[in-house]
Amino acid sequence: MYESNKKFILYDYLVSHGQLLLRADKINEKKGFNTDIVFFDTAYVQLPAFFMNGVSITQDNGKKRFGYPGIDNGLDNEYRKCFEIVGDSASYYVVASFFQVFENDLAFDQTSLGFLDPEGIGKEIARSF
Repeated sequence: MYESNKKFILYDYLVSHGQLLLRADKINEKKGFNTDIVFFDTAYVQLPAFFMNGVSITQDNGKKRFGYPGIDNGLDNEYRKCFEIVGDSASYYVVASFFQVFENDLAFDQTSLGFLDPEGIGKEIARSF
């Protein structure tokens, strides 16, 4: 669904909207843009703080179960999916409705979460739905 060799960090989480942000900061990029992966309606997160060697995101269609009733029951809803994120030779999981990937030129201390105006979040470059 999405693959990048950029260095991503777990950057922000907006509890009220269930939005999770992984960012490859523009400081490390030659093009001068951040790359933001935003998960929406996030119900479960199992991630490290850093992905030093890039990420590959796929949708786990095997009906993954975590052993937590609140999470497993959430996966039974047709609108939530389990996304597998492979990075640094390991697999991690995010349960969310969907994700989108954006490029933007926000400053280091600015988040792309919670924007209602598409211009604030940046240019969409990929999506899961």
